[in-house]
Amino acid sequence: MPVASGGAKVVIVKFNDWMCPGCKYWYEQMEPVLAKYRATPGALTYVEKDWPWNTDCNAAVRQTIPGHEGACAAAAAVRMAADRGKRKEMAEWLYANQPETIAQRQTIVDRIKAKTAEMLGVKDFAAAYAAKLPAIKKDVADGMALRISSTPTYFINGARASGPDNSMFALHYVELAIQYELKK
Repeated sequence: MPVASGGAKVVIVKFNDWMCPGCKYWYEQMEPVLAKYRATPGALTYVEKDWPWNTDCNAAVRQTIPGHEGACAAAAAVRMAADRGKRKEMAEWLYANQPETIAQRQTIVDRIKAKTAEMLGVKDFAAAYAAKLPAIKKDVADGMALRISSTPTYFINGARASGPDNSMFALHYVELAIQYELKK
């Protein structure tokens, strides 16, 4: 996994799509666990990599999954927000505003653009998006090499953390894996 540990004993990498309901669910479940280990210096490094289920920025996807029309714009918006120290705020807004209806799917990109203008002061979304696109595609290339086929997909110290059907398993197993890696 091409991710720097920053000296941490445990590196968790999540392949994520900001329009994915499962990614939202696991974000909400994992945050308390991650916060607990982040409080200990040198214990944990957590990295989110983009895997948008959208053909506009993911060459591994045959067709954009309905509901993911804004996935590429969302990935870029989070990166723009990170540059301005507002990553968490943008991530939470995106998760809270995932499209549920056809009408919402049709307007999600415009809503993301408006939010980046409001929250971040981004006036030219197209130019800012173009600047972030190579990094998003790099994450996609990493995911292709790792055969990502669902989101979220987590890796703990390089080991894929999923059940036999590629679904996540119980949260307490994630915590046990972290504890195990910390003791190694």
